[in-house]
Amino acid sequence: IDAFVPSAKVGVLMANRNAAQDVTWGFGWFADGTNTETGEKNSSLTRVSGRLTWLALPGGEDEVPLLHLGAYGSYMYSANQHIRYDSRAESNWAPKLFDTGVINGRGSIVLGNEVAAAHDAWSLQGELLVARVRAVTRGDADFAGAYVLGTWSLTGEPRPYDRTKGCFAAAIPQRPVAFGRRGPGAWEVALRLSYLDLVDGAVRGGRGVELMPGLNWYLTRSLRLQLEYGYTHVQDGPQNGNLHLVQARLDVSL
Repeated sequence: IDAFVPSAKVGVLMANRNAAQDVTWGFGWFADGTNTETGEKNSSLTRVSGRLTWLALPGGEDEVPLLHLGAYGSYMYSANQHIRYDSRAESNWAPKLFDTGVINGRGSIVLGNEVAAAHDAWSLQGELLVARVRAVTRGDADFAGAYVLGTWSLTGEPRPYDRTKGCFAAAIPQRPVAFGRRGPGAWEVALRLSYLDLVDGAVRGGRGVELMPGLNWYLTRSLRLQLEYGYTHVQDGPQNGNLHLVQARLDVSL
């Protein structure tokens, strides 16, 4: 779904939550920024977007399940009538396997929904985004992207939920790794399945699926090691075929 989401942009965002902290909302206006490496990279001074989430089941410390629902929408007006979407496989080292090229369009509308559930040591979340490009001369073009992600904590830690942002946060190890103590940290396995379709009519931006299992080791609250393998299959695009990747990352948060 990164193909439909802008990277760094300059703008104004208003966001808040209700008193019970089970509903969050955000609405913003964004222009162009300096980063066009990933995601939607259209030149536009008019880009509005909004997100609404609802915590239908609150979860808690007594093994109560959590259920999150959300919706997203954005509109982008293109002054130069050039619209383009592209995306890498899910790695910054991977090539851009998906690319619509420049589409002659007035603007685009992106709509999405999200759902997430968690109970004890497991969590499951998914998101779907659909985009429609309003063409200048030919018919409109429709694209879509989606993913499903499942996680399981081998050491039993529940996946934290940030009520202020309406999203999951990083796991907090119950017995962190530390000098002088035998703490295993938190170990988590994850499996992600992603799909992207940038093909409609004369636009052949690629259609593909990616499967990515991974292992996360949270040594402390602020230190994490990740190991992932990814398999991507692409057709009907600028680069067709299969891609295999293995990546590792050290994540330090302050």
